[in-house]
Amino acid sequence: MGHRISQMVLVPQRSSTGNVKHTNGSNATKAKMINIAKLEKKKSIGHELLSLRAIGHRHFSTGNLEEAKHSYRKALDTVKTIPNDALFHDQIQCDIYLDMFSTCYKSHQYEQALDYCCKAVGLATKSQDKHRIARCYDCQGSIKRKQRIYKEALVQYNKSLQLKLIVLGNNHLGVAYTYHGIGHVYFSQDRYNEALLMYEKSLQIRMQILHTNNLPVSNSNYQIGDINFSYDNYDDALLIYQRYLNIRVDLLGINKLGQAQSYHSISHRNQNSQLDNVLSHQNPLYNKLELLGNMLLHIASSYQAIGYVYCAKLKYEDAINLFKKSLNLRLETLGNHHLHVANSLHNLATVYLKQEKYNDALNMYQKSLDIKVRLLDDQNLEIVDTLNAIGDIYRQQHKYDDAMAKYQHTFDIASKTLNDDNLYSASSYHAMGHIFRQRRMIENALEMYQKCLDIRLAVLGDQNLDVADSYFYFGVVYTAQIRYDEALTMHRKSLNMKLDLLGNKNLSVAQSNLGIGDVFYHKGKYDDANLMYKNALEIYTEILGEENLENTKCYLRIGNIYWKLENDHEALLMYKKSLNTAIKLLFSDASCYTADSYHAMGNIYYSKGNYDDAITLYQKGLDVRLKVFANENLPVADSYHSLGDAYFSKFQYDDAFAMYQKSLQIQLKISSPESLQVCHTYYAIGDVYYAENNYDSALSLYQKSLIIALKTCSESSLFISDIYHSIASVYEKQHEYDESLAMYESSLKIKWKILGHQNIDTAYTHYCIGDIYFLQFRYDKAVVAFERCLKLRLDSLGSKNLLVAYTYCRLGDVYLKQDKYYDALEMYQKALNMKLILLGSSNLHIAYSYHGKGNVYLKQENYRDALSAYQNALDIRLAILGQDDLAVANSYYAVGNVYVKLERYDDAVTEYQNAYKIRLNILGKKNLPVASLYYGFATIYKRQNKLDEALKLFQSSLHIRMELLGNGNMQVANTYNGIGDVYTLQNKLDDALSVYQKALNITLSIHDNGHSKVLTLYEKIANIHRRLQNFDRADAINQILARARAHSSKRKLTISRASSALSVASLIDHEDAGLLSRDYREMRTGDRDKINEAVSLSIPKMMYTKEEEIIMNELASEKETAESTHN
Repeated sequence: MGHRISQMVLVPQRSSTGNVKHTNGSNATKAKMINIAKLEKKKSIGHELLSLRAIGHRHFSTGNLEEAKHSYRKALDTVKTIPNDALFHDQIQCDIYLDMFSTCYKSHQYEQALDYCCKAVGLATKSQDKHRIARCYDCQGSIKRKQRIYKEALVQYNKSLQLKLIVLGNNHLGVAYTYHGIGHVYFSQDRYNEALLMYEKSLQIRMQILHTNNLPVSNSNYQIGDINFSYDNYDDALLIYQRYLNIRVDLLGINKLGQAQSYHSISHRNQNSQLDNVLSHQNPLYNKLELLGNMLLHIASSYQAIGYVYCAKLKYEDAINLFKKSLNLRLETLGNHHLHVANSLHNLATVYLKQEKYNDALNMYQKSLDIKVRLLDDQNLEIVDTLNAIGDIYRQQHKYDDAMAKYQHTFDIASKTLNDDNLYSASSYHAMGHIFRQRRMIENALEMYQKCLDIRLAVLGDQNLDVADSYFYFGVVYTAQIRYDEALTMHRKSLNMKLDLLGNKNLSVAQSNLGIGDVFYHKGKYDDANLMYKNALEIYTEILGEENLENTKCYLRIGNIYWKLENDHEALLMYKKSLNTAIKLLFSDASCYTADSYHAMGNIYYSKGNYDDAITLYQKGLDVRLKVFANENLPVADSYHSLGDAYFSKFQYDDAFAMYQKSLQIQLKISSPESLQVCHTYYAIGDVYYAENNYDSALSLYQKSLIIALKTCSESSLFISDIYHSIASVYEKQHEYDESLAMYESSLKIKWKILGHQNIDTAYTHYCIGDIYFLQFRYDKAVVAFERCLKLRLDSLGSKNLLVAYTYCRLGDVYLKQDKYYDALEMYQKALNMKLILLGSSNLHIAYSYHGKGNVYLKQENYRDALSAYQNALDIRLAILGQDDLAVANSYYAVGNVYVKLERYDDAVTEYQNAYKIRLNILGKKNLPVASLYYGFATIYKRQNKLDEALKLFQSSLHIRMELLGNGNMQVANTYNGIGDVYTLQNKLDDALSVYQKALNITLSIHDNGHSKVLTLYEKIANIHRRLQNFDRADAINQILARARAHSSKRKLTISRASSALSVASLIDHEDAGLLSRDYREMRTGDRDKINEAVSLSIPKMMYTKEEEIIMNELASEKETAESTHN
């Protein structure tokens, strides 16, 4: 607000004719003397007012605002002594009120300022002085702009402009002042083109009236520099600010700034003693000193502006140097306790914050805040920015409660000072949204961002950078929620707004490019993501130079794309470039940038299976984060989580569980219990339980994860697809195959929706669905699923790929069960050839292929080749895994099976014993693989006629199988069958009949009456009846058997059955582990209706005679009785 001294002229009142009235005699002389006395008094008061206001203006210009107020108050008191009939009384009082307004405004005492403005308006309106009324409108516009009520500010400034143009004309400094004020409003609204037009109009007027090297002219140029700064045209802004600085130094008339400071120190020593001389304008030295003090403040402002440019260009040390120069000038000119000093401290703190020197930044901000509170109060709008900045430090340190307290304080100040919908409150909502977003409390974050956006749209309109910023963070949150389409919409809305307002070469535009790139990255559109990241990198480099901290973010993101594309070499180069740039610019390896780089490099080694190096780098990242941030913050939780992943992959499940638990504890303390990060950690802990075969606990954790994900993410989310997949795996382990199949299909549907039917990421789900069909003996469907998987892998990966080899192996498993031995052998051989090329001869995957070939040869009764293949697999596994591994046990068991077929029982027992020791040591006694070995030992002893040993081992096997599988499983039926054989050999026929009947009941619940296993049991039961001399019953059963066999010979069954032990996860490749474990996987029958339906396709319904139907009914009755007894 300009300060102009109104010249008051006091003249005697004239008559209507224009002549002075005369009187005769002494009365006339007396009256004349009184008039002269009055005139002298008025002149004296006028000079006193001029002097008081002059003193106030000097104090105002040098920043001594309290002294200025004191002078203006004395002037107001003096005005009251002017006779009421004095000319221009109201105008003089109005001007002093405007002086008081300017002083209170500069002191940020806006309520007092507004009060003085209202008084000035009343006087100006009373005297109908349009110029003064216009100046009052300017004052009201300034207040509204400071309160960020921009629409009303423009209304006031435009009212002023209209009056001034009428009263003063186009070419007047007062009109230039209003243009300048309108430019400020447009600038605050991010309407830079309109602001530039106003500043240029102001500059044109000032240059016509004043010479070029003049403060008002330089001020207009300064604002044009601000516009260039906002457009990120830093070089142009720097030139303008430097020119501005040179003008101010030239105006001092002194070549060296040091001399100016020396002169100013003289003014401090002599100011009070020479006040009388100064007032009479007799001392040219003081005028020089006053000019120096005022000019030093302008020079300090120039240093500050140039410092802003260096800070924006991330040249932090240069920025600190200039901010310190500005601070020192202000301290010398104004003393320690002044708002300009507080602002300089605030600027220094901002640089320290960007350097992640949080303690230094916090110290500076607190000093700035203390000065402001001391000069103003703790409810003044001027302290809001500093409170928010302190909140930002706490937020970046992840001290969220402390940060929230600061943001709440700023919100309370704005709510008490302004109306509800104000931009200060919007900023508080925005900052609170950041806290909730960082704490992963997504719904709360969205609520805060929405409140902020509503206010910004209402106050600023839909074309504003703050509005664009709100849209940007909506995009960030939607990306975190895996709502990628909505995220893309928000980011593009933000980007288009920025392009309209700023053009395409701007840091804010680069930020939006990164946001859009992140969405494409998470959607797996890596080419699109790479394009956006490189666009951002180009902008950052063009504006900030080759080495800047923003580029480190781009390098990390581009490295992530290379990592996803399995180009580890290029990824590591990017990560190292990011790391080295951050260390060079920050002079330290302890920053969030370096921590992120270490973490990213750890991801590379993790994905390559180099878990020790991954752990080393994750630990480095964790150490940095613990040093930079508080112990309990989410980046630290992320480091613990990644360490857990690495330990999990090393099968160090206890260490993995400990890391996940640390991560979870921090997340639950800081973020929402329904955040995505908590969801991911539940999921990871579920994986640990799954790996430890604790399937109930795993299922519970996966379901917890699913509930959160369904609330937080879009239903069409790949993460939800992964959770369905994991739940399906648990159900598979628990033999709940229908439930498992439903989960796999749910997972696949989501992948189809997001990725399409031909995406490689759907291949593994087809693979798992094939496994389920395999376990349900639905081999035709299994072949279809595996072939779909194979096609996707061949199309995407080519023929020379391990995943393709795995799929060949799995097809071989199915063909083997279908008794298609040639096809099975072909698949195993293809897989083996491919693995030999890719992996060499000594590899666990090679061992699996040999094992598969051995299975085929065993089925073909080619025992020599079977033994050779199994032995090859065993040798490789022993060499790599050592003696104590389940895969080695599988090989011993398979070799033993061949020896049984060759009737080399002693050798078979030796191999079984080797397998038994391993399984017992790793799995304990109560597990199905051990039960299978008991069954194998019992079978040998039965053939060796060691019936007591055989019976004991069969019963041990039965006990385990009954406990783990229940009584409706074919393994249990097979064990009853073996026990029945022993009782038969021991001539315990009644006991044999009882257990055969139990075996038959189970088998009939699974297989059709015409199945070979059913027929075999009928035959055994008939033989027992014959030996017990129940000839009628024996003959009836034999007649049924004869008809069934005759019928079977006409039409072959197309569905084969299998019984094998449950899978035990081997410690090899994630997918190959499933293949290796098939040796011991229980083939659950699935839904009986589906099986019977499949059987009915192959065998027409058998027609029984009356006598046969009676026998069948009796058998069914015996079945019910046996089930009742068993239950």
